[in-house]
Amino acid sequence: MRNYIFVIIGVGGIGGNVARDLPKLLINSKHKMMLVDGDIVEEKNCVRQPFQKQDIGENKARVLARKINSFYPLQCTYLDSYVTACELQVRLKKYVRQYFVPVLIGAVDNDATRKLIEEAFESFENAILIDGANGKYDGNVYCCYRKNNIQY
Repeated sequence: MRNYIFVIIGVGGIGGNVARDLPKLLINSKHKMMLVDGDIVEEKNCVRQPFQKQDIGENKARVLARKINSFYPLQCTYLDSYVTACELQVRLKKYVRQYFVPVLIGAVDNDATRKLIEEAFESFENAILIDGANGKYDGNVYCCYRKNNIQY
């Protein structure tokens, strides 16, 4: 069985809820998680995102990683800044060297960051990309994977 590093980029409305629930599926596995977001929790985030009033003013990725690590027996790291494709690649290379396959989960609200995630995805020999977006009344999900440098 392969080991995966689930990297959630953007932990607001979509990504925050994925980050909240994904650990339940990873219990008793060797899979790991990484949360990436440079945004700060605001009061308005407490309505539909997995944050509480005491989180206001804190970094979203840091807050959720700490909660996950306190509730579940798995390793969840975080990057509390906005990242470039190169930085994401560098951070994930140590996991790839340890035979972890990156699963990049994009949950961002802008096309520039989506392009960055796609660029990082294309740099790996083996990886999975899941990208989700939503509007007021609709949403979409884009999925693809790379195996031995071939994209499907």
